[in-house]
Amino acid sequence: MDYKDLVNGYLKVFPTKEIAQQKVKEFMDKLDFNNNGTIDYSEFLIANIDLKKLLNNEKLQREAFDLFDLDKSGTITIDEI
Repeated sequence: MDYKDLVNGYLKVFPTKEIAQQKVKEFMDKLDFNNNGTIDYSEFLIANIDLKKLLNNEKLQREAFDLFDLDKSGTITIDEI
């Protein structure tokens, strides 16, 4: 998908071509990290990460627990510590 396609898609939502172009520019400025004029797969993935879900306390606690629970038994034994 190129710039023209994005503008045409945005025209379905926004009333004027100028507004659609501005929204596409804002979109690209936020997502095109390497400024090559396209959104590559890595940039797409970064844009879709929900940091609240990724870094919530429960998940972090579970990850820390799993580092010690080497046999994945759900408990941490003295030998695992």
